[in-house]
Amino acid sequence: AGFQVVALAELARDAVLRLAASIVRAPLSRELENFLVDSTGGNPYYAEELTRYLVEEGLIAGEPRALVPGPMRVPAGLEGLLVARLDALSPFHREALKGASVLGRVFWKSLLASLLEREVEEAVEEASRRDLIRSGEGSLIPADREFSFRHALLRDAAYSLLTRRDRVRLHAAAAALLEPRAAEGGRALRALAARHREAA
Repeated sequence: AGFQVVALAELARDAVLRLAASIVRAPLSRELENFLVDSTGGNPYYAEELTRYLVEEGLIAGEPRALVPGPMRVPAGLEGLLVARLDALSPFHREALKGASVLGRVFWKSLLASLLEREVEEAVEEASRRDLIRSGEGSLIPADREFSFRHALLRDAAYSLLTRRDRVRLHAAAAALLEPRAAEGGRALRALAARHREAA
């Protein structure tokens, strides 16, 4: 009672192609159009990530844009595609996002630097440039810039790359960093610190 259920259908072909064209910024060949529509099944996030992958990996070229000749090196499924996009980062940039994933879908730049015990400015800038993360407007932690993964599935993909041992170690370190700040951040920050302590 009091709620309305809204069934979301897959995107229509034209909508998928408009989304892809906005990323490629060039006309698409019929072959590429069919590949994107058939591969993604109208899932908007999958369509966006697949298009970005094709661009970043140089798998489309020409005018209009078409798939390059040769065997396709596209990972199967959305999760495989997200992991492949993370794998395309330099080792440290990838490690930074793995560390950020421990903090959650939302993370903070200075806190991440303390967690990893090194500067993360360059890694955050590169992830932002690739549209893997986005800057927040406010911040739960005073004087620390807040960012978020573009999608919960992307955060999950980064988290899946961590070993169990690293997850436990980083959650414990995150709790130790957050607990002294809990007083300034209120109940939400105390709850966040407690969640990391439980996960450690």
